[in-house]
This record gives sequence, structure tokens and C-alpha cells, in this order.
Amino acid sequence: MTAIKRKQFPKMLVIVVVGLAMCLAMGSMASAKPVELRVAYYSPDNHPLTMAAKEVLDDINKLTQGRVKMKMFASHSLLPTKEMATGVNEGTAFCANWYLPYMAKTIPLFKIETMPVWTSGHYKAVLAAYENGINDLYTEALHRQGLKNLKVAGVSMCLWRVLTTKDKLVKVPSDAKGMKIRSVGAEADMWRAIGASPVNITTPQTYEALARGVADGATNYLETMMDRKWLEHTQYVTCINLSPVLMHIIYNAKMLDKLQPQDKVIVETGMKLLAQITRLRIFEREGYAFATIPGKFKTVIYVPNAEEHEKWVKAAQPLVDAYAKNEDPLIQKALKIARKYNP
Repeated sequence: MTAIKRKQFPKMLVIVVVGLAMCLAMGSMASAKPVELRVAYYSPDNHPLTMAAKEVLDDINKLTQGRVKMKMFASHSLLPTKEMATGVNEGTAFCANWYLPYMAKTIPLFKIETMPVWTSGHYKAVLAAYENGINDLYTEALHRQGLKNLKVAGVSMCLWRVLTTKDKLVKVPSDAKGMKIRSVGAEADMWRAIGASPVNITTPQTYEALARGVADGATNYLETMMDRKWLEHTQYVTCINLSPVLMHIIYNAKMLDKLQPQDKVIVETGMKLLAQITRLRIFEREGYAFATIPGKFKTVIYVPNAEEHEKWVKAAQPLVDAYAKNEDPLIQKALKIARKYNP
């Protein structure tokens, strides 16, 4: 995938807002007091995701001629990860890059991200489903939960969840029987169903768990396994490609009312662009991980053949069937959309 260069960002935003901006009086622009909008990111200040976000935020600052000041807070310095939704809804931050399944217990719809319904193995299918309906359902679910100021701008990460293991290559589900697998959400239920033992630990705890034998393997996207050095303690990676690791850009739509009309358009368009650019940057890093990991860590990366992949799909089907029985209309609508783009 070709990276979008930084110099293109302003042009993409200008196309959307230039007509509106030209119709507004310059005098009212000059007299406006700057509005600060805080941005909450979990990644460190020098992380590629944070740096990519800063590029877009700087362009918003420039296009609003200083009337809006987008201020980045990295490394959980403004909001803890699990509190980002409530923090953005309350206005502590204007927007955040967030992992929605943290709320899967209170909003079952969000469990769909870790549900093995995305069995085609194509990023396009997942993105098409979200950009053509599921993102709007996510916003509706947040409002139903009382978080009425929140809006989902778009998917900021879409990478396949892979399995890394220490001493044994797992080609098919039966190979994982008896193993202790660090996993999350619905995926943990799948491991339990096929005879493995899901280990419920956080991402930062996984390195030590693999080192001490608390876990025999773990799931996540490949780049984070390299970034967090999990591969120092594992030998194999299996691309099971049943569910993606997704993140979203969320923002407080009510806070846009503080802005002048032309700035509101710039900022709201910028949120969509922020999701797209963040997704592209991390996709680039995932490609780098796949290219360098075998040589750097001596890791075997295994892609199941069609027959083996079908066994993974079959092993996960009872879990999917149980989820599909949930009568929540948002879940039913989301599953219909997912199946449309991922038959």
C-alpha cells in the first residue's frame, strides 16, 4: 500500500472546506478566541501512531489559522485507556484513539470485533462493513449507553489477530489443546471450546507471562508482538485470520458547537482523516514486521492452507452461532452488514 505523504494532508482537507471558508467574513475569523481541543492517545510521544496523528492535528491548526488548537496528550497522560470513552464524552478530551471492546461487557455489540465472523481473511471486507454501517451502529450503541456526546469517526487500526507460540507450531485447532493462550474477548471463548486454556492478562503483562511459562502462547497483531518483544520467548506465528484487531477514532460531537462553522467542518473532516492516516501508518509497520521478523527473531511464520483455515472456521462456528442468538437489534444489524461484505 502506498503511503500518503504529509504534504497531501492539507490538500485533502482544503478540498472539503475551501468553499465554505471563502463565503465567511474574515473579520469574524480574526476576532475569534482560540479554542483548545485535547487529544488522548495511548501510544508514547515518539511512537509512529502518535507522530502520524500530530501531522494531521498540525494541519487542522494551520487550516483554522490558529482559531483551533489541537493539543496532543500521549502515553495515557490525559486519560487511562479504559476511561477514554467516558473522558471524551465528558469533555476531558475532545478525541481519542480507542479500543472499543474494553466496553464489550456493557455493550455486547463491541464483542463483534473479537468474534470470528471475518473469515474471508481480507482487510477490505472488514473495512467495508465498518465504513458502510457498523461505525454508525457503534455510535448508536454508545448513545444508548448514555454516552450521547460521542461519535465514531472511523477505523484507525485494522490488522489480523495472529497466534504466537513458544514450543509448538499450531497449524489447526487441535494442535492447541492443553496450551495456555493469552487471548481476549470472544476469542478466549474459542480457545476454551477447542481445549486450550485462555489466560486473562493485559498486553503489558504478556512478555513476562511468556518468559515464565504462565502462557504458552498469545494473540495480537504481529507488529505489537515485535514492538513489545514477545517474540524473544516464542518460536512460531500462525496467521489464523479469524478476527481483526480494530481501533477507532472517537470524538465529542457536542464540543464542535464551540467552533465557528468553517472550523467545525475542518475539525470534523480532520477526524475522519485522522482515522485513515493512523490506519495507513500502522498497516505500513505491520508490513515491515512480516518482512523483518523471520530474520531478526528466527521466527517461523505459518499461513494455514485452505483446508486448515476451514478447520479454524468450523471450530469457531458454535461461538458465532451463540452470538447470533442475541436479540439486540444492533447486533443483528451489525451481523447482517458483516455477512454482506464477508459472505
